[in-house]
Amino acid sequence: MAEERKASLKKKKVKITANAEETKMLTLNVDSLDADTIIIVQSVRHQMLQKDQLAASDAEDAEAAYTAATTP
Repeated sequence: MAEERKASLKKKKVKITANAEETKMLTLNVDSLDADTIIIVQSVRHQMLQKDQLAASDAEDAEAAYTAATTP
């Protein structure tokens, strides 16, 4: 059991490290863009974050509705 958990945590650590490297590369690439392109990239990112927040909110609402419907 402990070995499985250790392996799982190691996989997560590798994934987090890989994501950090990808983020660093994106940051470096964005820094090399001109001002107009940076504004466009930031706008698209903002829209993506809003969609993610909306999806999370919908999931929470669905879970609350399910809980309310199944609780006597």
